[in-house]
Amino acid sequence: MRVALLLVASAHAFVRPALNALPMTKRPALSPEMAGAIAKAKDAAGYEAIVQETMVKEDCTYEEAVERYNQYLFDPDGYSIIKMNEQIRDAGFNSYEEYFIAEKGQEAWDQRQADLEADKLQKRNTSFVVVGSLLAALTVYQNFFMHR
Repeated sequence: MRVALLLVASAHAFVRPALNALPMTKRPALSPEMAGAIAKAKDAAGYEAIVQETMVKEDCTYEEAVERYNQYLFDPDGYSIIKMNEQIRDAGFNSYEEYFIAEKGQEAWDQRQADLEADKLQKRNTSFVVVGSLLAALTVYQNFFMHR
């Protein structure tokens, strides 16, 4: 039994990997089209109703509405960012910063940036405390319990 397992294991060691295969981290597990197909299989009537509603709201063709809804199903957060950037561009601004300053003023933008920086600093300090505490606990454990 061991000899057979050894032969099988050693045979796999000489198998040449495919030259054009993508690394595991680069293989798409899902695409917008696949997300749309899954949603359509689960509830075809609901899917079509949302596509029709998208056609009316965004004044687009059926294919464009399907593409937009599939993109939303695939990555709702990314789709929201894309739509927000479109709205900012349609309002005549080049960036979110320009839009924010025009709407709320430079002082509000500066305060927002200061708040974000303070939040980042607080998270960094919390990370140092957590890692330091874990390192101290590991040192105590090794010194007092491993050498008994």
